[in-house]
Amino acid sequence: MDGHTVAEIAPNLIRTVPKRIAKRQTVAQALQKRKWVEDVKGALTVPVLLEYLQLWGLMDDVLLQQNVPDQFVWKLNQSGIYTTKSVYGAFFLGTIKFGPWRRI
Repeated sequence: MDGHTVAEIAPNLIRTVPKRIAKRQTVAQALQKRKWVEDVKGALTVPVLLEYLQLWGLMDDVLLQQNVPDQFVWKLNQSGIYTTKSVYGAFFLGTIKFGPWRRI
């Protein structure tokens, strides 16, 4: 949605959905008759409720179309296409380069 995943939009809300449900249910199943609302379990804290309302507003306009293929976008590459080079580069994200290593 708007180039973001549900986990990016509502990380606190995602943690309230049991993993067994998240692994077995497709997006189409979750959207059917707003089934995703029933999947929210656990403590409904203020951040969870805020994300819930935000997601409700975003999901209200979502319509899945039959016979239209899904589009997969690899976010670790500007082209959006998965490559082993991009995965290898992501492996080193956040690492610190130590210049004086040559002296050692």
